[in-house]
This record gives sequence, structure tokens and C-alpha cells, in this order.
Amino acid sequence: MRFQNHWQPQGGPTPFKPGDRAWPGAGIAQLPDPSTLKISARIEEAERGQLKMGQSATIRVDAVPDGSFSGGIDTISPTASLDFNAGWPVPRNFSVELALANGDARLAPGMGAVVRVAVGRVADGIVIPSSAIFRKAGRTVAYVRRGTKFEETPVEVSRRSGDEALIAKGLRPGEQLALKDPTLTQ
Repeated sequence: MRFQNHWQPQGGPTPFKPGDRAWPGAGIAQLPDPSTLKISARIEEAERGQLKMGQSATIRVDAVPDGSFSGGIDTISPTASLDFNAGWPVPRNFSVELALANGDARLAPGMGAVVRVAVGRVADGIVIPSSAIFRKAGRTVAYVRRGTKFEETPVEVSRRSGDEALIAKGLRPGEQLALKDPTLTQ
């Protein structure tokens, strides 16, 4: 249940308090229907072109054990907005709403979620954390463990998504990578 506000002539919307008058037709609370909950998310400007209405998504809710749900993109804002909380330079983001395929009584408004939308499939590939990729002298490299040291290895990145990157060339499965530049001294 979510309590609503009422309108005061001086001060705008204010919460109801004991002693306030009720009148017919005035809303005092909202009871959300868990079968119609939607997920609100923001996507970076660079990813906007990869998404379309109705595209399927997987939604993971940390507060719900085994909380993995399926859904789809319901709306995408037509214009970008600036995200002043994300640092400099200020990135542009698009708002996206996703509809859950099936409701679940364990879900509640305000819960945090992680949304994954598949924009393409790769049969075989090596996916590494983006933090394992570095730019050195105009080249893209990763540092691969060789014995007790890390060796600079040129790599070719075919796709990036958030904190992961798909490697097209340069690495083999099972290689251990540095997540911080080992050439920098502490």
C-alpha cells in the first residue's frame, strides 16, 4: 500500500495526517497490483539503437530468492535526458520501461533490479570484464598472467556492454587477466 498526498492551497501536495477530513471520491491510498508491476531503467545513449519495443529481457531482483523473471521492453523514451549524478562528462540516458511477463506476490514497488536484454547471440566467444582492457600507445591490450608476471597482449574487442567485453582476437579460454594495470606502481 502507498499512501497518497492531498493538495493544500498554500504548500502544494502534503501527506495526510490524523484529523484530516476525507470526502467521497478522494483517494487516500494506492494498492499496487503485483501482476502489473513495471521495471523502470535507464540506458546509455550508445545502447539506444540496439533496443526496440517488445524485445525480451531477463530481470533479476536481488531481494527475491531465485528472483529471475522474464519480461519485455514496453516503452522507450523518445528523447535523452542528462544524468548529472554520473560524473563528467555528463552522459545522456534514455528511460525504458519493462513489463513483467508474469506477476509475483513477492515483488514490491521500489525494489532494485538488474535487467539484461539480449541484443545479439554469439556462438562461441570469450567475455571478460571491461576493467581488464587497457589502452596503451593507441592499442587495446589485456595483461595475461605468464608465470609470476603479467604480459601485455594486444586484443580486439568486438562488443562491449556495461562492465563486460566480447573479445574477437588475442586471448584463449582460461587465461588469467589483470584487472588493474600492472605497469603502474602503487
